[in-house]
Amino acid sequence: MFICGIASAQPVTGNVTANPLWTDTGIAVTNGEWINVNASGFWYWPAYNDPDGYLDHEPPVYEGGDLWVADNLQGQLVAYVGINPYIGTPFTNGVYTTNEYWAVGTAGQFMSTTNGELWLGINDDAYSMNIGDNSGSIVATVATNFDTNFISNPVTLTITQVTTNQFSFFISNGVPNTVCAIYDSADLVHWTLIDSIVLDGNGTSASATDNNPPSGTTGLQSGDFVNNTGVPYRFYKVTDGQFVSRTIGFCNLWIGPGTTNAPGTNSFIANQFDEPNGNTLDGIFDPANQISGELPLPTGTIIAKWDATGGVYDYYTWSGSTWGGSGGITLNPGEGAFLANPTSNPILVTFAGLVREGTSSLSVNSGSYILVSSILPKAGLIQDTLGYIPNFSDLIETWNGSGFQIDYYLNHHGTPEWISQPILTVGEGFFISPAANNIWNEYYSSHQF
Repeated sequence: MFICGIASAQPVTGNVTANPLWTDTGIAVTNGEWINVNASGFWYWPAYNDPDGYLDHEPPVYEGGDLWVADNLQGQLVAYVGINPYIGTPFTNGVYTTNEYWAVGTAGQFMSTTNGELWLGINDDAYSMNIGDNSGSIVATVATNFDTNFISNPVTLTITQVTTNQFSFFISNGVPNTVCAIYDSADLVHWTLIDSIVLDGNGTSASATDNNPPSGTTGLQSGDFVNNTGVPYRFYKVTDGQFVSRTIGFCNLWIGPGTTNAPGTNSFIANQFDEPNGNTLDGIFDPANQISGELPLPTGTIIAKWDATGGVYDYYTWSGSTWGGSGGITLNPGEGAFLANPTSNPILVTFAGLVREGTSSLSVNSGSYILVSSILPKAGLIQDTLGYIPNFSDLIETWNGSGFQIDYYLNHHGTPEWISQPILTVGEGFFISPAANNIWNEYYSSHQF
């Protein structure tokens, strides 16, 4: 035990063993309280690694994984808040649910969602309890009640390049000469530690040291962190042990050939980031403002936004150098548009920037069709995953590449339900015709790991 029964912003240091699996810090934690953990050293499980876990291991994604936090690295430092981590939340399909368990690593923060004592342990043997081959301990320093620090002095990530195969960013405003953990995610919910670096004397990645880049990533290169991607979208954030960055990310969309009368595949688009040069047609698509690696639109590309009041599209055409005086037209998170690709081949459209924090609200009013999108770059069922609460008789239209898929929220055998609940992808715009005025609320915080 570290120190019994404390709840203080003053850091507390103690040893965390690999056997037993869990160490009671004695630190009392309340629901909504932020926890910061900084750790160092090595333990054996039987791989020998630091608190970031065994980086040469792919995180298990199968059900039945023998880990406390199933989507993270084996041998990683993890946390639990409650009475006893060994009884914790019951297994679901052979995997511990993560309501009270968090991945921590060398440097991590999380907000507790329950009251209890803070325990620290090794991400190993959750189901088998086969701890005979575990040995060693690491040293962890814990601080609580410091949420204002996250806001007043965040680590800053600046996107430097985005292509179909790579994404890179520069780290600044960190704590000099400290370990900085880098995480990525495909859904803004499950985060995986992909690398840890030591920031330079200015708290940046310019002359940082790469500890151990995992297989498949380039790691530090000329002062930028470079990640080999080859995926349509991905999100990133870092923490230096005291502060956590805003989340950044990208979305690559391949838009099929089409016209304003016959849009192509993926033609209904949405920018779900706050772009570095503004959420306007000029800020996103003008080559002078694009991030390195982004491709310019072909001459003759048309972007259309829906005028819900007039029930017509407003069209904006790219001449190759200008939007004809309409470059200030917005394409904000929550708005939708459609893009007509004038060529005979698919074209790549990229959105990249900051993910919005806190509660984001989108008003959708009855009496008309509205072309909208999720404010957050998330994929999944519109209600179950993205949190839209429908009213009876709401109608949603999504584009399938050749026509609209229409889904209703209706009374089915006496129970209001979707005939077929719409599934949205990242970067997708869609039409909604609300039966009553409604507000779509979505929440995201970079501080939740």
